[in-house]
Amino acid sequence: MNPSKFETPHAVRDHFEKITPMFRAPPQSDTNSTDDSPSSARDTLFMNDITREELSLTLSAIESRMDKRIDRMESTEEKRSESYRREQEARDKLYTERFEAMHKRLEDRDAIIDSKLDTMSSSVKLMTQTVDGFEVRLDKKLDEVKSSNRSARWATLAIAAATVVGIWGVNSTIVGSVTGFFDAGQSTLQRQQVTEKLIIDAKAQSDATYKLLLEMQAREQAKPPQTENKPQ
Repeated sequence: MNPSKFETPHAVRDHFEKITPMFRAPPQSDTNSTDDSPSSARDTLFMNDITREELSLTLSAIESRMDKRIDRMESTEEKRSESYRREQEARDKLYTERFEAMHKRLEDRDAIIDSKLDTMSSSVKLMTQTVDGFEVRLDKKLDEVKSSNRSARWATLAIAAATVVGIWGVNSTIVGSVTGFFDAGQSTLQRQQVTEKLIIDAKAQSDATYKLLLEMQAREQAKPPQTENKPQ
């Protein structure tokens, strides 16, 4: 970058004052010089000074125009304010209608929820009554099962006792028959054959009775144990 030849602002000002007179035009004189062209005629005359009346009329006209302009501005502002007020009223009305509609929807939804809750409460009450009735019937059925089990046990014992009595009766019959045969004086061979036959019959009947007792015992053991716990 080339250094400037002006070191201070004063040097710049002095240089400006030196070169300025070369560009100045000579002052214009009131009269034309010999080499100047003649002045042309004026189209209009010089205006005289304004009078007080003219100034008053001018100011009045300006005030009138300003008043009209202010009136127009006020009218425009009033129209704009009225339009804004109407728009705001319409907007407020729309918001009010929306709020009322939303409030109505909330009320309808609350009514539906209340009706559903009432229905659920009725269903729960009915279910509770059904469960209570089922518990009562279940207790009765358990009592009946216990009673039937006791009856079955007594019946089993009665059958076993009858079987024992039957066996004892068969044995008594066999012994009586054998004694009768001996007392009748039949032959030894006939008595032996009859005795063997009676013994075989008694043994077969005893085996059948024993099998019946085993089957009854197996059935009794195969039954599942009855629980007395009530359902929760």
